[in-house]
Amino acid sequence: MQTECIKSLLLLLRCSLSYAKIMQTECIKSLLLLLRCSLSYAKVVNIFRESYILRYFFR
Repeated sequence: MQTECIKSLLLLLRCSLSYAKIMQTECIKSLLLLLRCSLSYAKVVNIFRESYILRYFFR
């Protein structure tokens, strides 16, 4: 998933540099992928944080 996130970031950068009509759908796709990436990243961070808190209290 990490490589997909990086790819979409690079594509989004290219999109913002050129406002071509052909790129528009690709830009939207990369935006959606980036949103999914950030949501899954937040989920992973949350899981790690919760497990750390549990370990801290129950050691």
